[in-house]
Amino acid sequence: MDDIDAWLGTAAARTSAPLSVTVLQELDRRIGSEAEPSMFMSRREGRRAMFTAAISALVGFAGSGVVASEAFAQPRATWVAAPSPSSPFGLLVGR
Repeated sequence: MDDIDAWLGTAAARTSAPLSVTVLQELDRRIGSEAEPSMFMSRREGRRAMFTAAISALVGFAGSGVVASEAFAQPRATWVAAPSPSSPFGLLVGR
């Protein structure tokens, strides 16, 4: 900005102009149509609550899947405990 005094003079001239009744009514109407700050806060808190619930449901679902798969998993035989039938060791272990 080259000349701050000129800029301040222009800004003062534009902002000190008298407003007509219609301009004031339009300004009041636009201010009245804006949402209150409490509405913004409640929307943000609602989004945060939904996001937290979704993340906790996802973690709970994944955790319950891991717990259920470990709890209800059938025991699997290892090669030492149950070698394949085609193996010569299968005859020894099977008896």
